[in-house]
Amino acid sequence: MGEKLNEDVKNWFQTQTWEVAPPRTNPPLEGVMGRRDGESALEEAVRGRALRARGLPMPPQELVEWVGGGDAHVFHTVGLLNAWQVMVYCRLQPSSRVLEPGCGCGRNARFLAPYLDPASGRYEGFDIHRASIDWASTHISSVYSNVRFGFADIQNTNYNPAGATPSSRYVFPYESNSFDVVFLPSVFTHLTRGGFEQYVREIARVLAADGVLLSWHFLLDDVSRELVRDGRSVLALERYDEVSWAMDSANPCAAIAFDEPYVLECLEGAGLRPQFIAHGRWSGRTPDGLFDAQDRILAVRARTG
Repeated sequence: MGEKLNEDVKNWFQTQTWEVAPPRTNPPLEGVMGRRDGESALEEAVRGRALRARGLPMPPQELVEWVGGGDAHVFHTVGLLNAWQVMVYCRLQPSSRVLEPGCGCGRNARFLAPYLDPASGRYEGFDIHRASIDWASTHISSVYSNVRFGFADIQNTNYNPAGATPSSRYVFPYESNSFDVVFLPSVFTHLTRGGFEQYVREIARVLAADGVLLSWHFLLDDVSRELVRDGRSVLALERYDEVSWAMDSANPCAAIAFDEPYVLECLEGAGLRPQFIAHGRWSGRTPDGLFDAQDRILAVRARTG
């Protein structure tokens, strides 16, 4: 397993960081990506922690299915890709204080944990799946004392329909201004409007000034709508309300897309200033920047006063 993962890491770095260039039509993203220079110190750090993460056990397959499924190769590759995007886009530092809502069984945390300084950096994650949180706490937090996981009994039509607290009223259990980075792979794609707006407010509250949000989305603009109508998207979406389309109106949290202007307006209204949008391939379009299925937005918490 060790030799295979080592080769996987090498191949992954070549395809994700050397051959994928930012589009010239996206200057903000080009500026972010332009910080790397061949075998940069950031790439070395990510490779190093990826190899160290192989010492952690694989979670049971039912927990792997909770975060998208696949075999060990897929599980590690997706986790490493997500960790690399946080590293590059958010300029992660060993002293960073990181929050991941929707952390599952720690697929991303296992790659971030070895990088964060135990004395100054920390990772917090929460999820609505108790078995995933229990596993991550037992197998990851026991190794990394600065990594913690919490269960959140949030109502969700697809993942936790009997949850105690609607997502539109859920308050993150953290102090204000307590994180430098918040990232959410495939969380806003499973929240309806009320939950999305509440999460945005809570993210703005817990982020410190100049803190960074990296979030994954299905964003609706003229291009993606046309591709969905033509059947070229991986998702068959229909209008759900005035700002979103869903795959199943009876179970909107299975997969939901929001109008891009609405998402940007919500972020701006909460004091989160978007820096760039990188579109993924979910709708059938050619992705921008680092290869991914979902769209990504980078936003910075504005200073106040």
